[in-house]
Amino acid sequence: NTYGSVRYVEFVKSLGDIIWLGNCDQKTVYVGGLDTNGLDGDYTVSWRDKTSQVVFHVATLMPQHDTDPTSTNKKRHIGNNFVTIVYNDSGVPYLQGTIKGQCN
Repeated sequence: NTYGSVRYVEFVKSLGDIIWLGNCDQKTVYVGGLDTNGLDGDYTVSWRDKTSQVVFHVATLMPQHDTDPTSTNKKRHIGNNFVTIVYNDSGVPYLQGTIKGQCN
């Protein structure tokens, strides 16, 4: 997906702060393996407190390249996550196992 519904966007925004990857000091900001030169998009969502940081690999914030019709670059990140959040407001039941990864 390259975009989501208004409800989806509100959900994503509620997860944390939208950060510009190009401005991240990787010594202080965890980027979860995302490229900070634009290959994986310009923005992501990050949550942090005094002791922890979480980065979200948000598929709709990652570019869809014409040279990558099967979204291999997006799957490279999302498929290696320990936790995958699926937001489904399509009205069609989500089938478990649709997104496969190293951890499931």
